[in-house]
Amino acid sequence: MTYQLQLGVGEKVYGLGERFGPFIKNGQSVEIWNEDGGTSSEMAYKNVPFYITSNNYGIFLPTAGLVCYEIQSERTTRVNITVPGEAMSMMLIYGRTPTEIIQRYGRITGTPALVPPWTFGLWLTTSSLTNYDEQTVNGFLDGMNERKISLSVFHLDRFWMKGFQWCVENRRGFKAILAMLLAGFFPPGCRRLSRGRRNKSC
Repeated sequence: MTYQLQLGVGEKVYGLGERFGPFIKNGQSVEIWNEDGGTSSEMAYKNVPFYITSNNYGIFLPTAGLVCYEIQSERTTRVNITVPGEAMSMMLIYGRTPTEIIQRYGRITGTPALVPPWTFGLWLTTSSLTNYDEQTVNGFLDGMNERKISLSVFHLDRFWMKGFQWCVENRRGFKAILAMLLAGFFPPGCRRLSRGRRNKSC
């Protein structure tokens, strides 16, 4: 099903969750569907079927399903919204300011609890590394210390697992990390996060 909404002259559209393109969505076609596509594609991890415009209103679709938006890309005066099936639920949220619109949206969806203080600190990730030996990880931490940069989280990304085998551990790489954790290798107050679980199958 496709629904068309009119856009005024010069009206700007913002939102739709995490996106890696221009902040103003006019002229874009956007699919709302969570996928692990990295930062070099149109796919995103945190899609939100909600947008606001410069004319003081927001449009929210309360669905976890696929939503496709054509924002002045198909027709220059319209937003086309398409969902699978024959029905669509849509909410119009008015506000005098973007802040007021978002606050009203939050009253519909609920708002998250305040995250712990440590999450506001600096995070360091190993997302592009394939080697987790002590020397490599130590190089990261020493570099932060030399620059007098406080670190809250050291994030161990996917390569502690075997390539293209999610949740299957790379025993040599993981043993090195486990030994460092048990030895108290990481600085006090620095949390360690790892993607995936240490087991042999998901």
